[in-house]
Amino acid sequence: MRDFLMRRKWDFLGVSLSVVLGAVLIYVNLTVVRPRKHQVTCQSNLKQIGLGFMQYIRDYDERYPLANNWQKGLWTYTRSESIFHCPERAAAPNDYAFHKRIADIEFLSVVQTPATYILVFESDAAKLNACDYGSSLPRAPRHPDGHNILFADGHVKALAKPNFTADFNSAIDFPLRDKMRKHNADWWREILQRDKMRLARTRRIIAWQKKRKQLSQNKQANPSR
Repeated sequence: MRDFLMRRKWDFLGVSLSVVLGAVLIYVNLTVVRPRKHQVTCQSNLKQIGLGFMQYIRDYDERYPLANNWQKGLWTYTRSESIFHCPERAAAPNDYAFHKRIADIEFLSVVQTPATYILVFESDAAKLNACDYGSSLPRAPRHPDGHNILFADGHVKALAKPNFTADFNSAIDFPLRDKMRKHNADWWREILQRDKMRLARTRRIIAWQKKRKQLSQNKQANPSR
């Protein structure tokens, strides 16, 4: 009888320990493992967004996407809308914002220190093509190490307090920006003028073809002439 009671006691202790251990593992998963996993996934999303930016800039003469259409502009390159969703957020499909200062600068090549300049950041705006000066940054970081930030050179880092105005004047080559804006405007005017000339030539060709067709039809209708 005594041995039976001892076995029941040890069985009870074993079950209790199993329950406690299971609760500890669940707690660790919810408070440590899952947040870390979400942080890594979020950083991977931002890196893919950064690659999309670089491909877009390469194709558009060093120019950043338009502020009010940057997400849609990148879809051709990222080929995924899901990377704009942070896994730490349950429902919001758009969890990142484009830094408005970069959008105002327009060109990558005028940023002298891209490794220190914020390009995209986590945002609570929860809307497509979110773009601001950092006002939509979550008050409390979503991840254990802080806010995930994509910098203009393409690297991603978690920061507790991102600085959106650090060394703005020294980081931007304003004369070069103005020069590139003028060059870009001249380039677009040249393209538009070229398109107008092509359109006018196409219209002349179509008019000539119609006239030729009409003459041919008249000749067939009156072969004696």
